[in-house]
Amino acid sequence: MFKKIIVFILFSAALLPQVQGKGKEKHTALSCVVNNFKRDMIYLDCPQTPEIRGEFHRNPGEEHLLTFDTDKIVTFRVNGQELEFFLEPGDSLHADITYGDRLAETILFSGSERAVDQNQFLWDLYRYRLSVHFKTSLNACVVLDHKPADRIAAAKKYAEEARKMLNENKKKFSEAFINYVEATLDALVGESQIYYPDLYASMRQKPISEQGIGDYWTLLDNYQTRTDEASLRCAPYVDFLVKYMVYKKAKKSADRDAGLGKFLPTTVEDTYKLAVATFKDAQLDAVLFRVLTDYVVQGKNIEEVERWIADYKQKYNKDKEYAKILDLLMQ
Repeated sequence: MFKKIIVFILFSAALLPQVQGKGKEKHTALSCVVNNFKRDMIYLDCPQTPEIRGEFHRNPGEEHLLTFDTDKIVTFRVNGQELEFFLEPGDSLHADITYGDRLAETILFSGSERAVDQNQFLWDLYRYRLSVHFKTSLNACVVLDHKPADRIAAAKKYAEEARKMLNENKKKFSEAFINYVEATLDALVGESQIYYPDLYASMRQKPISEQGIGDYWTLLDNYQTRTDEASLRCAPYVDFLVKYMVYKKAKKSADRDAGLGKFLPTTVEDTYKLAVATFKDAQLDAVLFRVLTDYVVQGKNIEEVERWIADYKQKYNKDKEYAKILDLLMQ
């Protein structure tokens, strides 16, 4: 019998972000046993809220249990790596993780059926990505001199294969989970199209017009941004939306070929106003929450950030839980 380290995180709905404020909170649990891990601590980080987090000492054979109440999906990054768990309200998931030299090598899932099926898919997709040597770090791609045309093609191929895997098993999955996975794929392809060519140009001194990717400014002409709740709780997708708004601003400028860096907002006010000019409703709410949270975490110009948080609450905040989390971070 494993010994247990149990962490109960008790908090009200005020500490959990909700996009539409619907639903009833349900008791949700994530537990894990981590084998052969070399570091001293094990971390479970939740991108949706800093208030749900697990931090445990590495003790072989111990089961680490994180429990909380939620009415929305949450995800967890394990030990700061790309390995991700996905939980819906009421889910119970246990993961028995065994590490190799550096990365997780095997995971055995148990728990509620839907949670097991959905997280097994994420693990299978993670293993597939490693098997085809598809990198998620665009900076690493530049260092390795992956040409932008090749990167875009590889991202599209990976997304296509991932969607085939998703469709083959979609009867097992919830609509929220499918939307979340689709959002991560959209973000991956979208950033490869609009961010990577500019990054490659700045680091490799190769103009976008000479990269062989076609018309850079029309790559996303037919793309419709996502507005569903699960997508807007997907941190990589909201990060993509932040880059997308800079791309859209640059596209309208006569000086657009100077590179996206010329159009990056440099202050909280400029970033805030660009988001307002680009998005609306739930998208705007999610993007402003992300932007303001980032500025709070940076801890710079807090008085200025506080002024824009107040403006956000008054004019654009739909999801009152976002505002409550910002208040908590500002304490």
